[in-house]
Amino acid sequence: TIIGDIFNGGIATSTIKYGLNKVNTISMGLAGTAATSTDAFGHYLVSQDLAVFGVDIAAGIAGNGNTIIGIFNSSSTNMFSTNPSIGNNATSSMGQTAANATTVLAGSFISANVSSTPSTPPIDLYLNINVYPLNYQYYQ
Repeated sequence: TIIGDIFNGGIATSTIKYGLNKVNTISMGLAGTAATSTDAFGHYLVSQDLAVFGVDIAAGIAGNGNTIIGIFNSSSTNMFSTNPSIGNNATSSMGQTAANATTVLAGSFISANVSSTPSTPPIDLYLNINVYPLNYQYYQ
């Protein structure tokens, strides 16, 4: 699978760069019944500059409606054009993409809010945020 930001002006094979490293995953969890709250998943301190590509969400027990999650960097900038969510009676929602060219700098942090929950919210939420260190080298 190839992931990354949107190509501007189409794809030219002469300009594609290949990396030898896998995408890294930042895992965050929320134990218990989800409720609307700020910093519900705690903070993840970023140790190196990262490109953020997307998030996978899972629930131990599904809720009866959409649960919306806001994922932010330390300057309170939402990293997703549309807040990620996990749907009605769903236990997973995979491959939700971040806004194009989203980065988080070393020394800042990532936090996640529960923005809204249904009348029967999910229990035990898990986030896997897909990132790639910007200092990894690529080959031409």
